[in-house]
Amino acid sequence: MIGSRAPAKGRAPGGWHETRRLRALAHDFSVASPDHELIAHLDRAFGALAIPDPIATSGQPAVRYELRPTADGRAALHRDGEVIERQRSMAGAVAMLLWHVNRRAVEDSSHLVRLHASGAERDGHVLVLPGRIEAGKSTLVAGLVRRGWRYVTDEAIALDPDTLAVHPYPKPLAIDPGSWEVLADLNPGHPPGLAERLPKQWQVAPETIRADAVSAGGQPRLVVFPSYEPGAATSVEPISRADTLLELTRCAFEFAPERDLAVLGRLAATSAGYRVTLSDLDAGCEAVESLWAGDATDRKGE
Repeated sequence: MIGSRAPAKGRAPGGWHETRRLRALAHDFSVASPDHELIAHLDRAFGALAIPDPIATSGQPAVRYELRPTADGRAALHRDGEVIERQRSMAGAVAMLLWHVNRRAVEDSSHLVRLHASGAERDGHVLVLPGRIEAGKSTLVAGLVRRGWRYVTDEAIALDPDTLAVHPYPKPLAIDPGSWEVLADLNPGHPPGLAERLPKQWQVAPETIRADAVSAGGQPRLVVFPSYEPGAATSVEPISRADTLLELTRCAFEFAPERDLAVLGRLAATSAGYRVTLSDLDAGCEAVESLWAGDATDRKGE
């Protein structure tokens, strides 16, 4: 439940509200503000990252973010009592909060090999969807979750360097306005007053798609590089292990060749790689599911 206690170390006055204690990969944090409606929204959006009791109540989060309105009608984002962003609006401050959480999730998890990728899981096996910004990763994984897959992440696939196991990062799905029409059923439906204090991007809690939508992670089985191209016919192109490895290195966060090259090489060797070009979400999902089914058949025949 959302707490009304003030942040630790006396950094905020009484009457503030705070999310539950949250964990984004290795980044342990909470968010506080005097705006109860905003904190209630963030607590719901980040719900899949909530640390369960009794761990959550055994100590304070490592980092506390604060969203503070300023006297001049603007807003500021604080981290542990220090201003890290000043914005013209609360919507801008919330956008920067989301950016900082993603950044710290990646930076604080340097013991893992991290890829800029979305991911979905089925039967304990993970579909890895790496790609550049605006490649359609979030939209595609949202479409797959609607079709019964479990949600791993839409931002960072984190691999155990020893086992290749994927650690889940089930942050809220970030749905840009360009995908609102094809994902209209995921509209959070904020009241106008709250909508004005939020970025122009839906933050969709995966549990609102389906109660069992959040994945516990698993072993990678297929690597698909999506590319959204308006008006293009859906197409699938198999790629070699060498090209799969090359593309994976380009999608790596904080790429450390002495460790990551070997890990990503093992991923490329054990997971077939494809490029999928799409403009239609349903057709793209069908193409990916066909690849998945074909891969399962191939593995049974080995």
